[in-house]
Amino acid sequence: TALRERPEVRGVELRLKAAELNLKRASNGLLPELNLVGSIGVDGLAGTARSSQFVTEQELEQIRRAYGGGYGESLDKLGTGDFYTYTGGVRITYPLENRRAKSQYELARLAVSREKLSQKSLSQRIVVEVQNAIGDLESARQRVNAANEAKEFAIKSYETGEERYRVGLTTTREILELQADLAAAELALARALVDFQVARAEILRARGEILQHYNITVDGNA
Repeated sequence: TALRERPEVRGVELRLKAAELNLKRASNGLLPELNLVGSIGVDGLAGTARSSQFVTEQELEQIRRAYGGGYGESLDKLGTGDFYTYTGGVRITYPLENRRAKSQYELARLAVSREKLSQKSLSQRIVVEVQNAIGDLESARQRVNAANEAKEFAIKSYETGEERYRVGLTTTREILELQADLAAAELALARALVDFQVARAEILRARGEILQHYNITVDGNA
């Protein structure tokens, strides 16, 4: 129960999870990258057609009518979307002597190891705390039983002393001493009961259930 309910356990679990995620991210920095790349765009087409041995005059005239013009004409045709270009490919990036990535990976790996050791140490400490709390509670219970028996004995002794006093077999001093012994026994029992309640509270704390036991809730948004 303690290893499940103690808030410290939850805290170290979250830190370990964060460290492992950071290690995974750092390990990715050591790997090559494979990216798909591509682009698409539109062009404007205009200009002055020149004579060529591969084009007849008639064809050249058709080209002038369709594409002739200056920069402004090119911008106008840009908006039509009639002329477009696109590219595609694969880009591979392989780190050579990536000391920074290796350093970050080692730091992340050490952080994971540190959190695992912290988790193990915390678990061991919690086990010891619970065992000690159980021992203290048992000891407190025994003291309560012993103090209760001592009180019962003091009551009987005082009652016997009163009987003896009424028949003249004892003195006032002895009665006063018996009264003092009874008061001391009652005080010892009261202290033992307080110690027992403290030990019970320590058990609840060690188990991580003290808030639930007293119906105390903590608002995480406060």
